[in-house]
This record gives sequence, C-alpha cells and structure tokens, in this order.
Amino acid sequence: MEDSHARSAVAERWRSLTREQKLSVGVLGVCGLIAILFSFVRIRNAIIRPFTTPVSLLVELRKKFGPTEQEIVEQQKRTDTDGDGISDFEELNVYKSSPYLRDSDSDGDPDNLEVAKGTDPNCPKGKTCVGTTGGTEAPGPAKVSLPKPEQPSAAGAIPALSIPPREPQAVRAWLQTLGFSAEELANHTDTQILEAYDEAVSAQNAEATSTSSEAPAAPPSVP
Repeated sequence: MEDSHARSAVAERWRSLTREQKLSVGVLGVCGLIAILFSFVRIRNAIIRPFTTPVSLLVELRKKFGPTEQEIVEQQKRTDTDGDGISDFEELNVYKSSPYLRDSDSDGDPDNLEVAKGTDPNCPKGKTCVGTTGGTEAPGPAKVSLPKPEQPSAAGAIPALSIPPREPQAVRAWLQTLGFSAEELANHTDTQILEAYDEAVSAQNAEATSTSSEAPAAPPSVP
C-alpha cells in the first residue's frame, strides 16, 4: 500500500514538472550513467594492469631472446610442414610455393611432383602463368645432369664407378666423388637427385643393351 502511494507521488511529481525540468533530469541521468561506465572501465584497467604485458615489450623480448634469423632459416630447412618432400625454406625462397599446402596450385599434382617435372608448382596444369619465362609456366631449378656411370674420360679410359643404392644421401655422396660440390647439390631436392640418378642408370642400361645387340655375330664354322 505504501509502495503504491510512493509510486503515485513520484508520478504526480513528474507530471508537475515543466518540459525544461524533465529535459534537465534526463540529461543529468545520462551524464550520471556515462560517469558510472567510465568509472567501471578505470577500475577494471587498474585491476588487470599488473597482469598484462604491453605488446611492444613482448616484441623487444622476442628480439633479445628469440631465435636469430639464421636459426629461423636453419629451422625452415629442417621443416617440411605440408609433408610434400620440399622443405619450408625451399618453398618460400626457391619455388615461391606454399609451405602449408601439398599442392599449392590445386591442380592435382603435389608440389614435389611438379618440381621433379620442371613445371611451376604455382601454375595449374593447362594454364599459362606469368613467370620468369615471360608468359609460360616458370620452371623450377634445372635438373641435375649426371654423367653416365661408365662414361669414357677424355683420354679414352673408362673410370670404375661403384653405383650406390637408390638412397638420397648415398647418391649425394656418390655425386660428390664425381666432382659435384656440396653447395651445388644443396640447391636440389632429394626427388630431383633420385630422378637424375634413375635417368643415368636407365641410360647406362640402354647403352649396354644397344652395344650387345650391335655386336657382330660369330661367323659360321666352315667344315
């Protein structure tokens, strides 16, 4: 009952105010609400400030204690995020492909297969892309050109070369014995190395087969 009388008194009091008085009350109410909100924000910031770190400070700490550029490069050379057989460093700096997608151009061929074929892993099959060749698919690094396992030397002698097993590290070591530098081989992926190895062995086998088929037959014996 008392609450009803109180509300009636307030309503009557409000109706008795002039338009200007009502406007003043409204403005004061809005200002009070804004002041309360600002106070809440200031109190909140004061509470959480000791537990937060400025982004600029985090950046400086990362520069001091984080990995150096050389360490980042070495990590990229050891990492193959998308598992396509090409290191993140080669994808970012050599082939300009995505280290997070096995097939950067989404044409169905993974990046390592396109690199092995000498096509651009960023250019879909059947399309012409602007690249280093000027309007055609930009090829990857040149294939490794291997000597035939028993290629005659300039003096006509045939060097005795022991063919290694088909394993990237073994083939790389074998190539260094043939005069390839470690820096030169580092510019080629294991896929390219093995592809060149297969081509060299196939060429040697084909040459051996051709030589045996061209050898003259023994003359028939004369009774």
